[in-house]
Amino acid sequence: MKRLLLFATTMLLAVSCIKVVLPTKKGAEAEEAATETEAVVEAVEVVKPNVPMVYSKAYDGFVNVRCEPTTRSEIICQLPNGPEGAELLGVEGKWTKVRIDGYEGYVSSAYVQSTPTKPVYVDAGFVVGAWRLVTSPFPIDYLVFSDGTYALYHDGFMEGAVSEAGKWYLEENSIVFNKAYDFAYSEVMRSVTRFDIDTNQHQFVSKDSNYKRTYDYTPALLESWRKDVKSYAKM
Repeated sequence: MKRLLLFATTMLLAVSCIKVVLPTKKGAEAEEAATETEAVVEAVEVVKPNVPMVYSKAYDGFVNVRCEPTTRSEIICQLPNGPEGAELLGVEGKWTKVRIDGYEGYVSSAYVQSTPTKPVYVDAGFVVGAWRLVTSPFPIDYLVFSDGTYALYHDGFMEGAVSEAGKWYLEENSIVFNKAYDFAYSEVMRSVTRFDIDTNQHQFVSKDSNYKRTYDYTPALLESWRKDVKSYAKM
């Protein structure tokens, strides 16, 4: 009996001393498991709120953001053309309330839209003025005005007169002329002409023709042309 009790006690002590060792992943298996865990974490997509946005479509490349919905109000920042945009907060008549870079203010509704636009890389001040066709023996000039309108002056047309009028806008490194009225036909005629802008050579460049900056027009003369064509350009 004593022998049996001693044997049982010995076996109990032996079992209590056994350390259960579970198999572990080593080397490549461990790295693979960690990678799988990271992939699961990365796969969790953060859902952002669907915030309505507006984007500048200003002809000169940006629209001013003002404190109040009036042109007399202080300009607090600018909303540039491009895909970034500003958060839409509401519309008040001809003005749109936006949030941009921590500022809240108002932009003219006429110069914004709900879809992204292309950025502008050229200063609008560079293109305002007169640009002459370099291959013509007589003046054929694009007259670019600071209010977003333009006229095409053709010296061979009606002994020197405007032959068309319309609006212009900038897009990346290009200027786009959007014709509204054709004086040769005395009617509205829509067409679009695009030129790349070469600031180094002071030229408008296309596949068919180049126009180079000319200084034959005084500011007073350009202003008189602008007044003549403005009503047609706005059609």
